[in-house]
Amino acid sequence: MSSLLNENDRIKSLSSYNLDYSELRENFSNLSKLAALSTGVPVCIVSLIDADTQWVIGVYGIDLDQHPRDRTICQYTIAQEKPLEINTTSSNKYFSEDFTCSGYQYYYGISIKSEEGFNIGTLCVLDVKTKKIKAKEKEILNIIASEISRELANYRAIETLGNAVIKAETIKKKVVHDVRSPLLGIVGVAKIFKHPTNQKTLKETSKAMDMIYRSSIGLLDLTNDILETEVASVPHKLIIRPGAITLKDLAESLKKLYLPQAVSKDIELEISFNERYSLEYFTKSKLLQIIGNLISNALKFTPENGEVSVYLDLKVVKDEKELIIKIVDTGVGIPPQLIGDILNGLAETSEGTSGEKGYGFGLSSVNELINEMNGKMEIKTRHPLKGTEFLVCLIV
Repeated sequence: MSSLLNENDRIKSLSSYNLDYSELRENFSNLSKLAALSTGVPVCIVSLIDADTQWVIGVYGIDLDQHPRDRTICQYTIAQEKPLEINTTSSNKYFSEDFTCSGYQYYYGISIKSEEGFNIGTLCVLDVKTKKIKAKEKEILNIIASEISRELANYRAIETLGNAVIKAETIKKKVVHDVRSPLLGIVGVAKIFKHPTNQKTLKETSKAMDMIYRSSIGLLDLTNDILETEVASVPHKLIIRPGAITLKDLAESLKKLYLPQAVSKDIELEISFNERYSLEYFTKSKLLQIIGNLISNALKFTPENGEVSVYLDLKVVKDEKELIIKIVDTGVGIPPQLIGDILNGLAETSEGTSGEKGYGFGLSSVNELINEMNGKMEIKTRHPLKGTEFLVCLIV
């Protein structure tokens, strides 16, 4: 059970970085090139590994984006604390299991660690011939792996800062909104006393009320400016909002990340959204991890020529926004009696429709992330087991 808990915590640690894997390639490919040239090998791969997928975020010497975790050598690297070195022929089981390593005879992999100390990915080098890299070259790879960990930590720090900015903006608008109401009341009362019936009797009071009236008008104008300037004076597309995303951008990111998996299984993946709120910004924290894991799970248990549809919607009530995510597949479905065990991480591992190995943590990790965000998830199975429907609601 301890290993299961560690794997679940490892996935949660990776999810906390809130990364869009498709946007990282440019930043980490130079480190891949440096690692390859430093060790004299033709190929280097930097990747992050979640419950089901190895995401390539940096590469040199090979064209690669992503592939199933259970078909990688790197799945064994993250399972141990020491680097994994394999120097053998292509008949070795490690090379036969990983389609990216067919034709290669040497592998050296180091785990990339999260700030919490979990192995969330790997830096690996490959060669088509047997060899043995030197101790100094291994030390260089250790340094590069540590640098990758620091860069990822910087990404998380920036993301956290961006979320803090959004939260501050939300609080500012709520405060301004709350201040406007009493000010309107003050202005109303001041208007009554500004032109009293008995001018001589209420002269001093009228003068004081006039001052209150003018001050209140000034404050009201100021709060209106604070509340409206950002939206009214700047073109929507030019507003910079760190840590935020729109329905349109979210849909495009999900397509870039998961369409290759769908194509590889001949599954039709449709991702749509409510056009009415397509440019409405909201906090993106953990969304790619939550929705991505649900899509990956749907693809895993949907057979060839099946369908997976994703619909994103937004409910906006005053300053509160609720994101609604609906994912429907035509897969094998989930027996109702197992839903509870799956969400609690107690279900046994099961294979996908194409023999993909399951790790039993995807849905339970997603459920934990949703609970942390005070959201809710419903799972419905179509009878008789003709697919599954996921409905997630999150305050963003």
